[in-house]
Amino acid sequence: MVPTANSQVRPVDHVAPSEALAEFQLLRLQHEYWSQWISPDRTELHLWATENIRLPHSARSEDFDINISPWLKFPAQCITSGIVKELTIVGAVQGAKTTLAEIAIPYWLINDPGPIMFNSDSDPNAHDWSESRMYPTLKASPATRNHMAKLSRTETARAHLKWSPGVFGIFQGAHAKGNLQGKSIRYLINDEPWLYTKGHLAEAYKRVTAFWNSFVLNMSTGGEIGGELEGRVEISNQYHYNVRCPECEKLFYPRWSPPPGHKDDSSIFGGMRWDASCRDSKTGRWDYKRLADTIFYSCPACGFRIKDTPQNRRFMSRQGDYQEVVGGQHPERVSCHYPGIAIDWVPFYVMVEEWTKAIASMRYGDETLLKEFVLKRLAEFWNPEKHRPVIKSVTTKPTLKLKTGMAERTYRGGSVDRQYGHLWILIRDWHIENGCQLVHYEKVETGDEADAIFAKYKVDPKLVLCDVANDQTKGLRMCSKYGWTAVMGSSRKSFSHTEGDGTRVRRIYSPIELMDPWIGTRDAGSEEVGLIHFSKFATMDRLFALRGGDVDYDWRVPGDVDDDYFKQLDSWTLVDRVNPRTGAHDQEFQKVRKHDHLLLTEVFQIVLASIMGVIGSERVDRVQGAEK
Repeated sequence: MVPTANSQVRPVDHVAPSEALAEFQLLRLQHEYWSQWISPDRTELHLWATENIRLPHSARSEDFDINISPWLKFPAQCITSGIVKELTIVGAVQGAKTTLAEIAIPYWLINDPGPIMFNSDSDPNAHDWSESRMYPTLKASPATRNHMAKLSRTETARAHLKWSPGVFGIFQGAHAKGNLQGKSIRYLINDEPWLYTKGHLAEAYKRVTAFWNSFVLNMSTGGEIGGELEGRVEISNQYHYNVRCPECEKLFYPRWSPPPGHKDDSSIFGGMRWDASCRDSKTGRWDYKRLADTIFYSCPACGFRIKDTPQNRRFMSRQGDYQEVVGGQHPERVSCHYPGIAIDWVPFYVMVEEWTKAIASMRYGDETLLKEFVLKRLAEFWNPEKHRPVIKSVTTKPTLKLKTGMAERTYRGGSVDRQYGHLWILIRDWHIENGCQLVHYEKVETGDEADAIFAKYKVDPKLVLCDVANDQTKGLRMCSKYGWTAVMGSSRKSFSHTEGDGTRVRRIYSPIELMDPWIGTRDAGSEEVGLIHFSKFATMDRLFALRGGDVDYDWRVPGDVDDDYFKQLDSWTLVDRVNPRTGAHDQEFQKVRKHDHLLLTEVFQIVLASIMGVIGSERVDRVQGAEK
């Protein structure tokens, strides 16, 4: 019999009355403690939510139904697994990610209470979510509405929910580091953490260290490669949502693009496809009404053309399942990924239209729409090397081959881009009237290799320009050893030159400056190397004009160059910018790919061609001088 407040306790002869009273009080305290103990309900979250949650703001169903968004089933199971303590969801926009938070918070409040923190990128966004999504759900759901009715307005403020003593919810922005410091939290939810200031996600994680049974839920679209969010994914067991083909019924991951190099090859399966003839070749405009009828997804398993219909999209999505792609990490950490193609209520044609507009903007140097597509529709981490398509502004000549060169030429020039541990070299023939032609390019390990290749192709060492910006002393000494000319880029637009008759002119390169490569050593003064500075903007501008055919000069590239050449020549683009000091609109070249070595060697070729009077205003001066 459990003693109560009215129980009579008879003192035993050998027990003092005070000891008997203490024993009685201890028994009563134990009874009251265990009567309040509730074991957490381990019903899978999506099943619990089906019976206990209402979503009054949902555009699809007020009743929670996991079949509407099946890609949330496995993440929901992770939350109530009792094993997983950190769940990161990287999913496409309109994919119901925050719905998971809307059912998890009521579950925690009812079944396993503890302090909760919901972080968004800013205070207004967090407050808007609590007022428009979370509180309506708590007020409408059978599991929580009675308790919510008892709370005052101050206890349900937009930034703070006071559920019960010791149990509260904080809704705030992660933009302020101060928001992420202070109280210990058991349940941490981070919404779109890729938008947080660097270091703030790690700061938020410090709030849960005091709880042995804490849980962290990260929900986001894609983000920046190398960011904190990607770091959490990398240390997790990674699962990708696979869809199912309506024809062969095999699971596959719905990648957006066809296999590399097979965009228009119907014999190679996989990827989103459409008829390119719906685009006007002259204006570049798409006939989107006609385009919509041609769109299909190519099943990578059987090649079946999955047309853009609600029935097909629904079958692909609702018959899908998660597949582990990276395992072996700590079982407490799991990440789940699903792209836009897995969301059946997003038509293919909507995504294709967004994609074509993004690529069109890319051609004008604006990658904003493409980055947005990668982050929000593909739910991937933006990586320019991977996602930025190569815009082949260079036209190749199929009949020309590398290593042949021009039978008649004004000169043959070489260029060198120095890197740590290796060099990139390029050789191009130039003719004042008949254009120029790429002869050879290669990555070599040593200066001796480069010198041997230039000798093989009979390039005059003085007509080899070598970049010395990276460790100028070593660069000058290399030029001294092989007889090359040193060059270095400058932010200046032009340089002053004095002609033979005393007149002054402006050029995109400086007069040659003699440098001592051995200054400061005992060999100082023994040799001199010519150094030429050049305008990076003006030289790049000439190169872009030449390769784009904007000037009357034939800039030729043989048809057997590889894709790496095109990719590196597409490593910089011209963008508009506003001067923050003056407000004036200006243009600048911006690097968009990591590897730009072949582009730089072509830039050095432009410098040499200008000096030789083959292109630019220097060519005009040369021709006029010859006429005189």
